[in-house]
Amino acid sequence: MDTQPSAPPRRSPAVTALVALVALLVGLAGGYGLSLALGDQNSASETRSTTGMTRADLDDRESELNDMADKLDERQTALEAEERKRAENVIESDAGILIVGEDVKPGSYRAIDATENCYWARLSSLDTDDIILNGNGPGQILLTIKSTDKAFETSGCPDLRKFD
Repeated sequence: MDTQPSAPPRRSPAVTALVALVALLVGLAGGYGLSLALGDQNSASETRSTTGMTRADLDDRESELNDMADKLDERQTALEAEERKRAENVIESDAGILIVGEDVKPGSYRAIDATENCYWARLSSLDTDDIILNGNGPGQILLTIKSTDKAFETSGCPDLRKFD
């Protein structure tokens, strides 16, 4: 009796071709799917390399910009308050008749380089004839508006700045 192993049965050429075709299709499909997956990663990488930023980077930047905007708003509010404070402490040139306590604060004011046309008066009423004290240019003006004054008149004078 012959104890040699028997050769495996031989496949037909059609079956071999069919198996090869299936293997090829599976390989192509698998490779295509892999390339799609890598393609998605490459797209993300390309987006990052084109803009230089990821979504997280953009979110961080947006947060930083919002913080900066908040700081600018705070600074703007502080500047506006400072401007109001300065405006409250200045009697503008040619202001006319101002009511003490409403239009002008009591206190000491000064102006430098008043011209000859400068006239000012502290008034006990809104009548310009009810003068407590008055003066005119040229030169430096130093005056004190008291809380008991009813009005203050100015004409042709430079801005008077509060200094007390």
